[in-house]
Amino acid sequence: PVRMDTYNHCTFGCTYCFANEFRDHQPNLSGEIEKKINLSSNPDRLIKRLPYLEGTPIHWGGMSDGFQPIEEIKRNSLKLMEHYNKIKYPIISSTKSTLLAEEPYFSLLKEGNYAIQVSIFGKSCELYDKGAPKYSERVEFIQKISSYVPVIVRVQPYIVKFHNEVLEMIQELKEVGIKGITVEGIKRKEATKGFLRKSLSEYVYHPSFLFPYFRELREKCHQVGIQFFAAENLLRFMGDSLNCCGFEDIRGFENSNTLNILQLFQYKEITFSNLPKIKGIGGQGFTQTTVKNRVIQSLNKESEYGFYNFLRWYVNHGFFKQEYLLKIVGEDSQDNYIFECSDPEIEEYRKSLI
Repeated sequence: PVRMDTYNHCTFGCTYCFANEFRDHQPNLSGEIEKKINLSSNPDRLIKRLPYLEGTPIHWGGMSDGFQPIEEIKRNSLKLMEHYNKIKYPIISSTKSTLLAEEPYFSLLKEGNYAIQVSIFGKSCELYDKGAPKYSERVEFIQKISSYVPVIVRVQPYIVKFHNEVLEMIQELKEVGIKGITVEGIKRKEATKGFLRKSLSEYVYHPSFLFPYFRELREKCHQVGIQFFAAENLLRFMGDSLNCCGFEDIRGFENSNTLNILQLFQYKEITFSNLPKIKGIGGQGFTQTTVKNRVIQSLNKESEYGFYNFLRWYVNHGFFKQEYLLKIVGEDSQDNYIFECSDPEIEEYRKSLI
């Protein structure tokens, strides 16, 4: 629910990245590119601005890589690590860099309260991640740090044509000590040939198309003894936890959010009545959502259960049914609709996991 970015651009040049302005540039640190890559906020100001919500983990690197090449010059992320180490705050860092395995970062990593997500969409990643470390270098990086911090590999974006590569690398990644993988299908700004559907302003794989691939990845992970997490919202229930970062069972990262509609998919019947009535916005009520913070705060000023009541309306009368491709099959004793996945095969599998 809390995202932090050290820099406002990234020079890794990954061709599929929705947040990358520099796809056509070489990953250097000179000229116009260096001038445009600034700290999202001064480190001291960022430290003061970020909320500390009863230990709710901060996701570091949602829109850009905090350990991209410019960090070796600016050292802004280093300053933030020094601060978070002092208070032992839980930080989930997403990166493709190997810088955290080098000093002085490595010592800080071992001493702090970190969980690391390393992005690898397949063994061919260097063909598309033009300025990022090669696949073999990322594997070596994981091997070095996994004895000290839990590591999840982010197969994001998941691209169907590389499905076999993902299956092959699961065993190799298990050998270097990863905890699991988290998978999310690619998002595109324009329609392309394939099984895509429009979701808000983006084109994404249809869940019925993704489902058999995700099921095979889940089975492979369990076969080799690691965990599987689905960051694809419509298939989130396929994960070993609804929390797709994969770290909520790690000591220090337990304070996960429960006031969100994805919780409804962990019950046999998908109905709002299953969502615990939670008031306020702090801690457990600080919710990862597309609803802006000021809207949530406004709702909770109107009533101590303001955001909870908003979610009830959204599930029963808003876009919940449409966005999650559900069908209404009845009503429960609290006058909330009961839903099922519109794809009967997916619905049957969902219920089998509960």
